[in-house]
Amino acid sequence: IFSDEKPNLAELPVGSAINSHEGLTIVVHLQDALDLDKEMKKIKEKIEKNARDVKKLEKAGKGKFQYRMKPEEIESARGKLAEELEALERQLEVIKQLQQK
Repeated sequence: IFSDEKPNLAELPVGSAINSHEGLTIVVHLQDALDLDKEMKKIKEKIEKNARDVKKLEKAGKGKFQYRMKPEEIESARGKLAEELEALERQLEVIKQLQQK
């Protein structure tokens, strides 16, 4: 879909990608172009890595003083990991919705 106006995101089908540049908006429906099982596997692997990173972060505040992270660094990293997990879970839900169609 090519348009001079930005489409209403709520009206787009699930699995659409949108990009705008210099007044031109392109919407591409990706459902048929994706291997949904492969995409789901990749997202689940990223979620598992995120969980491992959270565990590593818990250990980062302990141990030898010279290798210990500052509490504010740990909180910052924990926040980033939480945001990443939320985004991955949203992606997983989209893939599940596409698989049901």
